[in-house]
Amino acid sequence: MHSYIALTKIKKPLCVARTNAIFMPCTCYTKFFASIVYSMRFRGCVRTAFILCWYVVHPLSAYQQPDWRKVHTLTMSSIAALYNLRFAEAETRANEVIALAPYDPRGYFFRAIAHYYRLLYSRVSRLTQAEQEANLRAFLHAAQHTIEVCENLLHRNPKDGKALFYIGGIYGYRGIAVGLNATSTTEYLSAARDAYKGVEYLKQSLALDPQNADISMGLGLFNYVISQTPSFAQSIIKLAGLTGNRAEGLRQLEYAAAHGTYARAEAQSWLAQIYSRGIFFTASEGYYDKAEQHYTSFLVAYPDNTLLRFFYGTFLYEDMRRPLDALAQYSAASDEKGRAIHYLAAICAYRSGIILQALGRYNEAIAAFQRSLTQHTDLIQSAYYQIGLCHDMQGHRTLALQAYAQAKDILAARQRMQGPLSNKDQLLLKTTWAFDCGNDAQTITLAKECLQRSDLTITERARVQYYCGRAYAAQGDVSSAELCYTQALALVHDTPALQAPLHYHLAFVYTKNGKKSDAIYHLEQALSFKEYTGERRLRRIIERELYRLKAHN
Repeated sequence: MHSYIALTKIKKPLCVARTNAIFMPCTCYTKFFASIVYSMRFRGCVRTAFILCWYVVHPLSAYQQPDWRKVHTLTMSSIAALYNLRFAEAETRANEVIALAPYDPRGYFFRAIAHYYRLLYSRVSRLTQAEQEANLRAFLHAAQHTIEVCENLLHRNPKDGKALFYIGGIYGYRGIAVGLNATSTTEYLSAARDAYKGVEYLKQSLALDPQNADISMGLGLFNYVISQTPSFAQSIIKLAGLTGNRAEGLRQLEYAAAHGTYARAEAQSWLAQIYSRGIFFTASEGYYDKAEQHYTSFLVAYPDNTLLRFFYGTFLYEDMRRPLDALAQYSAASDEKGRAIHYLAAICAYRSGIILQALGRYNEAIAAFQRSLTQHTDLIQSAYYQIGLCHDMQGHRTLALQAYAQAKDILAARQRMQGPLSNKDQLLLKTTWAFDCGNDAQTITLAKECLQRSDLTITERARVQYYCGRAYAAQGDVSSAELCYTQALALVHDTPALQAPLHYHLAFVYTKNGKKSDAIYHLEQALSFKEYTGERRLRRIIERELYRLKAHN
């Protein structure tokens, strides 16, 4: 009898502990199966009994080949829901993939990624710490489940390229999630080790399937980010044994964005941000044409992604100086769909107000600022200050004072309460706003008008020269730009918030003129200034330009 009982010792299905709704553990049925075999052995039906036992333990649905076309379609539906920020739908579709193909890791992976994006958006939405921690726990649980599914597959077949791909991917995302929430060196090191594991698995997957462009997304992101690690984190990177390659990382991300299937959108999203605003601790690469290409490609496919629209709008206004295009993106990002993320809707309404104010459309700007007030409390004082400014520009002093009174924690608001905007104040604001809106000719005209005044302070005169130089440079007149910058630098000595960008833009002029040594000198001068508004972003950009100049010397 024992020989027949041995036939029933069938291996336990994958992930029984976590998928009881799908699989039945065989241990509960051992005696039952043995009795079946024993009762049938006298009829010479041992083989039949074995087959019967096998299918009782392993339901047909688990061993029949799934409808792979349907698996793929459902996966793409989950991805579409994910990037359109419909997280519950994305998770539902991923669960349907799991039900259809329980031995395939992709459903588990994309279910975990739905939780990852919930976590990301809980941070963007400025939810409570408790809510963010709950989302982190949910992601880590789903990520661990994915890892266990893949490990079981790899235990049976160490060369399972699909399992290697998904386990590598989920380790990478877990590294990002842990890193973003880390508060100690130990946690940062844990994140780095996850990243290392992920890359090693992805490399193995790529060796087995060199044509899989999706693998390049994870490898490319790793290569790029590690290559840009700031000095304060270098010791952690070395401890984890990590190395990166910026150029290779960008090439791999571009390949995934062009040829990927499941990772195409993710690669496009990362590249749009890398080229325009930077990610994590990195500076923008400053490749604006490429950034716009990736933003538009992504948003055509996923029009409801309000966060990417917000990033795109900010890029269009702050870097490209295209206010009307930026307004269109902010408007789309703060519509009914965008309001699911209240802080994002509020900041988009606020930024719309800033643009409308700069365009001189003050009443529309006031309406936009008022919308931001109803959507999130973080912007209340700033919005009231801007509302007061719009009223002041129109000569509505009583309304301006009422608005300023709601922004008393802001120094500028308290100062504005002392008296209405003077002609000089209005001219200075209009000069700045003209530049911000990309109107270079008007900027130069207004700047010249300002510079003819005798009541400008030294700092005000230097700032006007700065904007005039920026406008000349945008028009391609680098000689006039250089003159403006040098005159401004001669005026200021204790204003790092102005001196640092002046040195940076003067270096840009010298680079255009082929004077690399002068450009390097001014970039290094710009780096010497500290503790001013916008320092972190400018410092990263300066370091990027220094690297490029010195690399080509």
